[in-house]
Amino acid sequence: MSLISIVSAADAGAVTTGVLSGLASFFGPLFGQQEFLTKLFFSILLFMILYSVVDVMFKGKKVTTVIISAIITILAVFFLPPTFITAIRDQYGVMGAAILSVIPFAIMLVFTARVGSLLVGRVLWIFWAIYYFILYLYRIFTLGGGWLSAEALPYLGALIAGIIIIFFLPAIRNAIFKGEMAAIEEEGGKITTRAKTLHALQRKELEEVYGAD
Repeated sequence: MSLISIVSAADAGAVTTGVLSGLASFFGPLFGQQEFLTKLFFSILLFMILYSVVDVMFKGKKVTTVIISAIITILAVFFLPPTFITAIRDQYGVMGAAILSVIPFAIMLVFTARVGSLLVGRVLWIFWAIYYFILYLYRIFTLGGGWLSAEALPYLGALIAGIIIIFFLPAIRNAIFKGEMAAIEEEGGKITTRAKTLHALQRKELEEVYGAD
């Protein structure tokens, strides 16, 4: 019975590996010479940054903000030489993997925690998880390396972090909102205190000039 279980487990493992390898081969061209999927990923990240900056300049003009952000993003990313991305990801090993994981994670977390729509935030994190799942498989089956190799671990970590945030994004947004409200209340308290102090000083000055009643 135990032998059958071992054989069944081995067969299941082989099937799983075959399916994952097939996915890596299917999506591999998206990470090929043109690096289409990575360019799309970085385009979304850059658009987030630009949108946040341009929105401050053109408050209330959402169409203008989107158009300007999109034009700059296309010019900056889609005309970027694919060899630049390949050099970071493949030639710099663990450091390259960390660059392509940690910095984008920080950008995504800040933007999706503050974006007006929770649905938009979750969709972005779903895309994040899909991207890093495919990149993780590509790293293992196409470029070589073990499941827990140093080069693949940053991508696995990014994948797991993305999945976690998909479910906990509402709690993160609520925590940030409460923190901002507490900061506003604290600032309001400081303003009130300064106003009372100023009023007291003015009254004291008037009393010194005109004499107390």
